[in-house]
Amino acid sequence: MKWIGILLVAAAINLFGWQRARRYRGRVHFWHSMNAIVREFEPAIRFETQRPDVIWTRLLQKPAFVLWKGENGQDPFAVQFEKAAARQMESLALPADQRQAVVDFADGLGTTDLEGQLAHCEAYANRFLQMEHAAEQEARTKGKLACCLAATASVAVAIVLL
Repeated sequence: MKWIGILLVAAAINLFGWQRARRYRGRVHFWHSMNAIVREFEPAIRFETQRPDVIWTRLLQKPAFVLWKGENGQDPFAVQFEKAAARQMESLALPADQRQAVVDFADGLGTTDLEGQLAHCEAYANRFLQMEHAAEQEARTKGKLACCLAATASVAVAIVLL
């Protein structure tokens, strides 16, 4: 019976490390999605001169963005986008400055002329790409570290309990 308890404790500690590593990989996926969203907005603004809310509605019809769908309310685009992004970010524990970057992207669309919106999209595409690369690096290093530390801690706890 003692062995079962030790195995359960070791499994719980390893699960904690795995979940931590998964959160880091989730951040990479989130920034990749943000880059894809910005890249979808850019040509629609440039060539079709559509409003952000129309682009957003059309974007949500694509299978790649099905997780971003929320309630189909009559809120302005910025509010809809911020709610959808908040749902995506809730389990990722992103720093405040990164959360604010997402909000600022949505707030800046539709408030200037065509050239201003294109410059806004380009600036945020570059910023989100940098954040994606930083998240990839962090997932590589901290994700491996979390798994290794969890495995080491589970072995240490098992030895102590024996």
